[in-house]
Amino acid sequence: VVMTSDCRFLLIQKKKRMHLGQQVNFADWDIKKYKPNIVKKVAAVIVLMGSAALLPLFFSLVQTAPVDNVYALVAIDINPSLGLSVDRNNSVVGVNAINRDADILLMDNDLRGMPVEDAIEMVFEFAHDRGFVYEDKENLVLVSIALNPDAEKKGDEAKMFEYLFNSIKSEVKGDEVIIPIVIPVPQDTVKSAEMNNLSIGRQYIYERLQNYDLGEAKRSSIEDLLIEYQYYSELW
Repeated sequence: VVMTSDCRFLLIQKKKRMHLGQQVNFADWDIKKYKPNIVKKVAAVIVLMGSAALLPLFFSLVQTAPVDNVYALVAIDINPSLGLSVDRNNSVVGVNAINRDADILLMDNDLRGMPVEDAIEMVFEFAHDRGFVYEDKENLVLVSIALNPDAEKKGDEAKMFEYLFNSIKSEVKGDEVIIPIVIPVPQDTVKSAEMNNLSIGRQYIYERLQNYDLGEAKRSSIEDLLIEYQYYSELW
């Protein structure tokens, strides 16, 4: 049972890595049907806990981590392109819709507070639901990861980045339709991507293609770019 920001109590499907007191994000299809008295009983228990316990729970739903906590950036290219800002706990603290398709893909769903692996898988679910992938064939999706060049250096970034990369590569599986290709991207690509309004993954590939201009890098499907750069043959 979860309490929403407008103080409604809902029964949702439990997912891996959920724990008591955590801020969670869910879609309409995650809401389960329930007998009304079940949620009423849980709500009554929460009320009996008193305002001292309830208020911290409520405010935990709306707090966000400071921007300077962002140590890594994760971009997802489906053909909607979006970026996730990740803190040192590997949780999402910011979302950037890089193109208009990404606004449609997200549709005001807030991924902040989620483990980054779960957020990526949820983006894949949105891609299915919003019709951004072909359901009758495999779709290559690029997931690119870079350290934030503006983050305060603490000396353990390389180790943390390796852990983040391996975690995403091993846990983000996609499905029979969505085939994720996970790549590391150098820090110096981040600023160029911001200037060109590209994801870090598209920017990385664009810099290495000889026959594509910037406009083509923006307009081309991510699958075409990957095949052109021969990632398909290298990673499969």
